[in-house]
Amino acid sequence: MLGLLRAGALRAAGEQALAAPAATRAVGDLRLRAPIPDPPAVRDFMTFERHVEGVSRLGGTDAAVPERWYEAPAFYFTNPYAILGPADDVPVPPGSRMFDLELEVAAVIGRAGRDIHPDDADAYVAGYTILVDWSARDVQFAEMQVRLGPTKGKDTATTLGPVLVTPDELQPWRTDTSFDLTMTVEINGERLGQDRWSSMAFSYADMIAYASRGTEIRPGDVLGSGTCGGGCLAELWGRKGLNAHRPPATRRRRHRHRRTTRHLDHPRRARRRADSHPARTTGPVGPVVAVKPEPVHVQHCEESPMDEFVIVGAKVFDGEKNLGQVDVHVADGVIVSVGGPRVTGVEVVDATGATLLPGLIDAHTHTDAAMLRQALTFGVTTELDMGSVPATMTPLRVQVEADRSFADVRSSSFSLTHPDGHPHQFRKGLNDPVWPTATTVAEAAGFVDDRISEGADYIKLIAESGGAFGFQLPHVPLEIHAAVIAEAHARGKMVMAHAMTLHETEQMVGAGADGLAHLFADTAHTQEIVDRIASANVFVIPTLTPLASIVGLSHSTDLARDPRVAGKLSPALRAHLSDTFGGLPASHFDMALATIAALRQAGVDVIAGTDAAALAVRGVTHGASLHGELQLFVQAGFSPAEALRSATSLTAQRFGLHDRGRVKQGLRADLVLVDGDPTTTINDSLSIRAVWRQGSRLAAASTLGYR
Repeated sequence: MLGLLRAGALRAAGEQALAAPAATRAVGDLRLRAPIPDPPAVRDFMTFERHVEGVSRLGGTDAAVPERWYEAPAFYFTNPYAILGPADDVPVPPGSRMFDLELEVAAVIGRAGRDIHPDDADAYVAGYTILVDWSARDVQFAEMQVRLGPTKGKDTATTLGPVLVTPDELQPWRTDTSFDLTMTVEINGERLGQDRWSSMAFSYADMIAYASRGTEIRPGDVLGSGTCGGGCLAELWGRKGLNAHRPPATRRRRHRHRRTTRHLDHPRRARRRADSHPARTTGPVGPVVAVKPEPVHVQHCEESPMDEFVIVGAKVFDGEKNLGQVDVHVADGVIVSVGGPRVTGVEVVDATGATLLPGLIDAHTHTDAAMLRQALTFGVTTELDMGSVPATMTPLRVQVEADRSFADVRSSSFSLTHPDGHPHQFRKGLNDPVWPTATTVAEAAGFVDDRISEGADYIKLIAESGGAFGFQLPHVPLEIHAAVIAEAHARGKMVMAHAMTLHETEQMVGAGADGLAHLFADTAHTQEIVDRIASANVFVIPTLTPLASIVGLSHSTDLARDPRVAGKLSPALRAHLSDTFGGLPASHFDMALATIAALRQAGVDVIAGTDAAALAVRGVTHGASLHGELQLFVQAGFSPAEALRSATSLTAQRFGLHDRGRVKQGLRADLVLVDGDPTTTINDSLSIRAVWRQGSRLAAASTLGYR
């Protein structure tokens, strides 16, 4: 095909084949290759405004199409050596777990030119073909943080075909920019999205003129239209959140030799598989719809290590109780068995003298990429973020999904607060976007819907007047809080409430909040509030660690000096952890301990969380402070096993994380191995020997730390 284009002989060859075919074959008996299997260059444009708007919303619901997009048809160069035919297997880039497809229509250039005027550009098109741009979104989002690319996220595969349709065949459907035909994307027979080809904001003539400005285009060059509206998963994530139509999780297993999988149904391998061609253009153009290609299979081109192993010799605390010394068998990131006969033929982890725990869950943080890495080194395998900016959190969650050297994260997205209320007094100079809020009861539903569209796992409210600290802040009226809680519950979302005084706690419990993100400490508890919290089945995250800092206790200073902590922290973080706020009398902390004891006695679920927020909360840091929080729980009267339960199974239960929090068959292999026995001596929880997130073991240097 490329030779015919270069010779200008494509039409003559087609007419000759129609007049005197050398042979005739049924299309169904053929495996069609890409029409242009080795193009000189592939430029991928971005011309569908609905697509640009949708993916822009990954940065927040108020994100807009960049003004620069309207000025010229932007494009990037992709890999001409990665062209696949419509029925070829599609390799997933190594390490990617967020693989996406993007439906486009490409123009194929028929003759060379330079500085081509738009009025002359259509004559340079030899034909049009379907293009599917395969995208490793996790890789792409990470690499584009350096403001270059996309590069490796788009480097592995581009599908072309099944046919090249010449412009004259499409002339009846001609529009100003392209052709009035429907573009439809399906995954396994389920429609993902649909658009009109004619929705392109720039014409192919515009694209050719721009591509040839100051340089040359050549026969066989491919110019992709960019993804149509609704034509990819990333756009859906931008509009409806990351949980909308997630790609299937990929299983990976260690093998002695690196190799490419060719047998797609081999039981020891797993890959994403599309049961029909995942993208097609439909319309009354015979050649485009007449070919039904073979199924397209997506496979991994490399088997990244995912250990299958058995942990032997450890005492096991399953998140609820001690099981004694039993084997724990893990494969493909999942706990296969706990106890039972010894598994043979797999890697053995000798855990003699140690205790195996479920991965710890910090139920109250404000996090970022660096802090999620730090948290994992301390055995915190999940953080529950209690207020974030989608422009930061959305790409972070994609990155975390792909890279198991981070702790996992869930988030509430934006918290509901007054425009001048908490925590804005602490966020000056952080270049935050304007935080959305609700100023009337009528706006409550929209606030909740917008947070859900950003991927919020739960809703967070801030009832903060400043009274606990002796100053006044504007705050959201109670009736709006109550309306937001009702709208969230109507949509199946749990509501967390920030309340720091007894009065605000009474209001939030009465309004129907599911959990309290802090414990009031402005006054002693009353039996009435304890009974109300218990009868409403509200759980409490007391965040004792920042409270200890606020009253000037040395708890975190002592923690920072512990060599098991200090060795994993930079000097700046060690100094931060050693610092305290001060300002409130120690009696406030004593009142909090008494309140926790009363709540525990009443059967209230008390859950461990730290309010860690990088360098924002003095005396608190990610990962290490959760161990300090458990020590404070024991100081408040919890047994060590009860404290551990508050950071594992109980948290998972209350937040609906049914795949973690226990050492149990079928759950995620989020595990922490510690020397000693923290079920009797809580301080042993810091003696970390190994950490696994979904069966992937954190490098030993990370768990040991650096001094």
